Amino acid sequence: MTLEIINGSPGHVDPCMDIALGLRTHFNDNAMEKMPVDLREHDLYVAEEDDGQVVGFLTVLRRSPDVGEVSWMGVRTDQWRRGIGTALLTKAAEDLASDGTSILMVHTLSDTVDYEPYEATRAFYDAMGFKHLETIDPYPGMAPGNPIAIYVKLLR
Repeated sequence: MTLEIINGSPGHVDPCMDIALGLRTHFNDNAMEKMPVDLREHDLYVAEEDDGQVVGFLTVLRRSPDVGEVSWMGVRTDQWRRGIGTALLTKAAEDLASDGTSILMVHTLSDTVDYEPYEATRAFYDAMGFKHLETIDPYPGMAPGNPIAIYVKLLR
């Protein structure tokens, strides 16, 4: 199968939500309520196989002309370790840099919380060149005890 990273459309929202449903160790109920809106309103990238099957997605919220934020990302668990997340993030970063954006950031659960599913998430962002900027607890809109680590990557 050949994999292509494409710009998503409203027709991709349901397949992306199906992927998110398979990642409930990463996405809580609040995330599952917010995600469909963001999939429509943020820049959506979709990893699609040549048969049209969606195997991964990534959204970017444009915070300013200089800063983009990875707001959501998910890859089907049976497709992990195939470079899909890397391809999604690389394409988004290239597009942002070509538009003049200089910083890409992401928020994720801090390593001060012992929760195995996010160890791999943080390792992925480290491998992709992101640097830990700071950890905030409580993060606005989050309950105390869920420290959020902010990672940044310079694009140019």
